[in-house]
Formats: sequence, structure tokens, C-alpha cells
Amino acid sequence: MRHILISAQFLSAGSGGIARVARLTLQALQGAAEISALSVEDREPYKIGNTHIRAFRGCRISFAVANALALRHADAAIYDFPGTARAHVLSRKPYALWVHGNEIWNEPNVRADYRRVIRKASLVLVNSRRTLEALTKAVDGLPPIVMCWLATEEEDAPPAAPIDGAPTLLFVGRSDSYFAKGQDILVRIWPRVLAEMPEARLLFVGGGEHLERLRALVDGSPAHPNIEVMGFVPESAMPRVWQRSSALALLGTLEGFGLVLVEAMRHGVPVITSTQDAASEVNIDGLTGYNIDRNDEDAVVRGIVTLLADRAKSQSMGAQGRAHWQTNFRPSVFRERLLAALSTRL
Repeated sequence: MRHILISAQFLSAGSGGIARVARLTLQALQGAAEISALSVEDREPYKIGNTHIRAFRGCRISFAVANALALRHADAAIYDFPGTARAHVLSRKPYALWVHGNEIWNEPNVRADYRRVIRKASLVLVNSRRTLEALTKAVDGLPPIVMCWLATEEEDAPPAAPIDGAPTLLFVGRSDSYFAKGQDILVRIWPRVLAEMPEARLLFVGGGEHLERLRALVDGSPAHPNIEVMGFVPESAMPRVWQRSSALALLGTLEGFGLVLVEAMRHGVPVITSTQDAASEVNIDGLTGYNIDRNDEDAVVRGIVTLLADRAKSQSMGAQGRAHWQTNFRPSVFRERLLAALSTRL
């Protein structure tokens, strides 16, 4: 059995989308390889399944030394993103790395050290066609690349939520300085949604450095009584949030995949995504939800009102989304994709 080192910034639950992909990767390899795992930023050691995770509390020097020592015993390594792969500099062992999209959206400004570790990899894993296209434009001299769609961490679907309560549009994501996931658009159009559906509610879930800016934006809206900002919600409490939700909106510009979309599909919740990033590759327009130009706010309002007002349509699209998840986005399906990709180069 081959020995694979997995190194990531975070591997703990609740640490963001890249950490979730690292956990998915680790879990997919369990049983297929002997695994060692290192986490740069996690605070305490812990286990994922039967794999011990060594945590370095943000000490990059200690991590780099440990990574080099671990590579002496490993056959190959997998890194969560190019930044972590810089620790591979002193080893000749083969390695794969994930590119998620946000590292390479700004083509002329991709960091030189990221370009270097991408070019030297034995294999680059990308999460969507959109990320693949962006990477090939941004970096020349690329090694073999395999597109590998992501998945939820849970293999089974929860029971369908009862159709009751106020029609609620859910947003899940961090608030960054640019509101790149469309939070500002949703707040701006919510008075127009309420003009057609006075009972409609907008629910924001997720932390981020600019969460208070989002709260201020909501407080300044005439629709603020119908908008709730929950902030960070732990994984254990998310099932109750999904049960409240009639639809999910993710009107971004930088999504390389959109893990929250497949989580919505697992829960039978239809989704509204923008056509400006890879989310529209995951969502099937007119079947599992709507893909809409986020700059066309009239169309965004129509899509939201349709899903919130027509519960039969919303339920039907949610069921189609769950079928899409069942076929393409369960962890067992991801495992097959990933192992097939790694077998060619590692």
C-alpha cells in the first residue's frame, strides 16, 4: 500500500471550502493508501477516521520541517492549494495539488511562487471546467491536469424538509471586502421581492472579516425587518437552517465550484446561481434551479419570486437537485473520480 502525505492549511470542520476539499481528499484515500496528514493552521491534534492530524498552530517553519521529514517516508504528497505546496521545495517526491479557482482568477497577477509549484507538480487537480480554463490562460508550461468535481461529506440525504413557515431565501458564505458572492445584490433587491411577496425572508449564514459591513448594509435597508444575519453557524446547527430554507442563492463572480450548492441539492433545496462563475456549471438551469446574470437584477428578482411563491415548482426542482447530487456529488462518487485521477500520475 502506497504512503501518501496530505498537507493543508486547515483540515478541521468549519474552516472553509478549501479545508473541506482537503478532508474529502483524505477521506477518499482512506483504505486505498497509508496516510499521514499535516495541518498548518489547526490548533490541536485530532483524528479524521483513523488518520491522525498533526497541527502546527500557524508555525510555518515547524510545518515546513515536519513536511520535509514526512516526505522521506511517503511515496507522494497531495497539497490543498499552491501556497501549501511551496513546502515541497526540497523534495523530489511526486506531488499533486488542488487549484480551486480563486488563486488564478486575476490572470496577470498570479503569484510567481504559485506558478512555480503548479508547473513542478506531477498532477494538478481542478474542481470545474471554468477553473481549468482559467488555469490554462493564467499559467503556461502546465503538467497534466484532471478535472475532478467535488462532493458533500455525507453519503446519505436527510429527510425532505416540510413545506411550511415563511418562504425563505438562504445565503451561505463568508463576507469578504468585495461581497463577491452577491450579498449586496440580495440586500439591494429585497424591497422589490417584498413588493410581490411581503412575507418573504432573506437569511444570511456565514462569518468573515466584513460581517459587520453586511450587518450595516442590512440595517440601512427598508427591508431589514425581513432580513436576518445569523453570522457563523456551526456544522451541527446547519440542518435546522436547511429546514427553514425554500431556496439558496449564490450570485458570485469567483466561485471555482460552489460546495454549498451540492449541499443544498443534498437537502432538496433549489438554487439560484450567477452565470459569471463555475456555479452555473454545477447547477442545471431550469431543472435544479436557475442560472442568472447577476447584473440583470430584474431577472434575479423574477427567479427568486418564482421559487419562493411556487412551492410546487420549488419542491420539484429540489427533487431534481437531489437526484443530481445522488448521481454526481456523493463522497463515494468523488472517491472514484479522485482515485482514477491519482492512479495516472501518483
